[in-house]
Amino acid sequence: MVLSIIKALNATVAFALELATLVAVGYWPFTWEQTTAIRTFSALGLVAVMASVWGTFGSPGSSLTGVTRIVFEVFWFGLGIAAVYTTRRPRLAAVFAVVFVVNAVLARVLHQIS
Repeated sequence: MVLSIIKALNATVAFALELATLVAVGYWPFTWEQTTAIRTFSALGLVAVMASVWGTFGSPGSSLTGVTRIVFEVFWFGLGIAAVYTTRRPRLAAVFAVVFVVNAVLARVLHQIS
């Protein structure tokens, strides 16, 4: 019972991290000193690319497993963490990184991801 609750909470945190990555990457262009149109289209384009990449390689049931999956997740969530950091929020980026690492370790220990 307790284990199933922990697994459900960890899966919820994983989903929140995925959404937070997309939000961070989408927000990042609005910190640029460019026209509103360039910032808006850049944000839309980056989010579309990131969502497509996650849907192809990161979603449950994707073909990535083992070390390849870990490398992909570090890269993908690392982009979100870097986006937060570049918006002059280093503490928030550090929290994001810690939550990601704890979630990833728990996902492997609890056999939520192969």
